[in-house]
Amino acid sequence: MDHINYKVVFCLLGVILVVGPWLQIFCLCALAFYLWNAQKISIILRTLPRDLGFITKLYRIIRKNQILKRRNFTPASMLSDLAAKYPEQPCFLFEDQVWSYKQVNELSWRVARVFHERGYKRGDVVALVSSNRPEYVAIWVGLSRLGVITALVNNTLRTIALQHSLEVVKPKGVIVSAELCPAVKEVEEDLSAKPTLFKFCGADQQSQLESPSIGFELLNSALDQQPGTPIIGLMPPSYKDELIYIYTSGTTGLPKAAVLRSSRYLFGTLAARYFANITKEDRIYNPLPLYHSAGGVVGVGPAITMGVSCVIKSKFSASKYFEDCAKYECTVGQYIGEMCRYLLATRPSEYDQKHKIRIMLGNGLKKNVWQSFVDRFNINGIVEFYGATEGNTNIVNIDGTVGAVGFQPRLLPDFLNPMGLIKVDEETSEVLRGPDGLCFRCLPGEPGMFVGKIKEGDATREFHGYVDKKASSKKVATNVFKKNDKYFLSGMFWMWHILNK
Repeated sequence: MDHINYKVVFCLLGVILVVGPWLQIFCLCALAFYLWNAQKISIILRTLPRDLGFITKLYRIIRKNQILKRRNFTPASMLSDLAAKYPEQPCFLFEDQVWSYKQVNELSWRVARVFHERGYKRGDVVALVSSNRPEYVAIWVGLSRLGVITALVNNTLRTIALQHSLEVVKPKGVIVSAELCPAVKEVEEDLSAKPTLFKFCGADQQSQLESPSIGFELLNSALDQQPGTPIIGLMPPSYKDELIYIYTSGTTGLPKAAVLRSSRYLFGTLAARYFANITKEDRIYNPLPLYHSAGGVVGVGPAITMGVSCVIKSKFSASKYFEDCAKYECTVGQYIGEMCRYLLATRPSEYDQKHKIRIMLGNGLKKNVWQSFVDRFNINGIVEFYGATEGNTNIVNIDGTVGAVGFQPRLLPDFLNPMGLIKVDEETSEVLRGPDGLCFRCLPGEPGMFVGKIKEGDATREFHGYVDKKASSKKVATNVFKKNDKYFLSGMFWMWHILNK
């Protein structure tokens, strides 16, 4: 009974003593309801400010997303708009390079022109195997102008895993940064699609332009011959088009290529904008791989769709992280996995608090590291989130609760929540069902599988699946909470009480 607020009880009893019979009946009913549901009501009252803040932000995201959908916006069209409004404003910073919106936009159009002349069309696939650099983003944006889908291949893969990642998407072409040409050449003969191979040298790789790469066409030469202007008469890409393929990590087998449409990409950038309170005055520090959604969507998405400058790093360096943040005057930092633990393990430095980072955005900050990290590096806010690239199960911790990956608003009843936890066999991960064929909701404190309701036409609730349709079907469960509903299975276990606190 510790959860009962006796002030509420005494207040209701006092009202009953002084009001008329009808109000007495109402107050008695209210008192009975409160005593019966005291714990739930207590939780709702405690979490009300947080939940109202979340619902307000979510409403803004959905409202803005509807505008983007109605106007048929895409990352490519939004980049063009930004280039027209702020041509000389920095879009990307990389090493000692500063890329303006005009430069990024023009390179994307050169890419579009090169592949348009070679007959690439809507629905074709081009694989991109490259390390981090500004040109990486301009390449897939340029291809998207033709309706061509870019498969963002993990650049650390070799031999069988690399061959599989290329084979599964059947690319018409493969664009490879100079240093990775040998790795792709090694698996070329095993590719059934026999794609055209393009070697690309970034602005930081000009010394390799003359180095021979047998079997590769030098993309730089073709780009230099093209103007960075729109193609007259070209059908523009659509908000609903497939944009890029992002691969799963492959921890449970070989990587699977997840489909990401423009709608989902834009929703991801909107979520980052509103939940982390990112504005055009911010600058994002992004040391994450651009072939994953954290770096390629959350990191660079605000740059090409919102006008927020982004610092791209070739790779993460714990010893240089906050020194770089100070150098580039970044205000938003990204992390994933154990990065914060690595940062905390570095030697104390003058840059520990000599930076302008106001918020850190990412996933994987452990509870036993959280507070020490915040204290040492003087971070005002942490926005921890969880979201499967291919799925629709997304939660976020917006109030900095130490150790929490997110929550579900307790203000809403279970049937209105599009996500939940269901009971599964902890050894086999098989979904458990009752005599009626429906799944069991987890009770507070019970482990379970995180699931998200699938709703077609809703960017927040759609499940676009993988290129491999058989793999897609394994991630969908029907008859979960009611007959004929469909839910995405995240395949991960969470504790219900963590989501509810």
